[in-house]
Amino acid sequence: MKDSSFRGIMFLSILFSASLPVMGHGVELMCVSEPSITVYAAYDSGEPLSGAVVTVFHKGVDEPFMTGICDEMGRYIFSSLPGTALDIQVMKDGHGGWLHISADGIEGDNGSITSGSPGTPEKIIMTVCVVWGLIGTALYFRSGTRASDASA
Repeated sequence: MKDSSFRGIMFLSILFSASLPVMGHGVELMCVSEPSITVYAAYDSGEPLSGAVVTVFHKGVDEPFMTGICDEMGRYIFSSLPGTALDIQVMKDGHGGWLHISADGIEGDNGSITSGSPGTPEKIIMTVCVVWGLIGTALYFRSGTRASDASA
């Protein structure tokens, strides 16, 4: 009886953990380049990424030529020479993304990108970790081991 109920619990746990959506903070970045360059950064919920670190690189150069902090509205404004290709990184507490400005203008869909949402590999890893934890917990309770038994 115990073995069949254990298998049923494990099956349901795996079934539900694999089908649940994974929630995470995505980040939306937007850039406008008239007359200066303005970077807008917000979580996908719409909350501004205030205090995010902005690092600006010339395309193909590893050393940043400018760094700064987004204001309370998630904006960072700076000037650059027209026709300069730039890579812009925006990060706060592990959330963020990149914007790329080519010599012809902003690359992508009007400079908007969304990043930070977990992809398939991350979802698989998180699901495996949850299942591993459920199996470990089920095996612990199945064994009947208690802290008071171990100390005796």
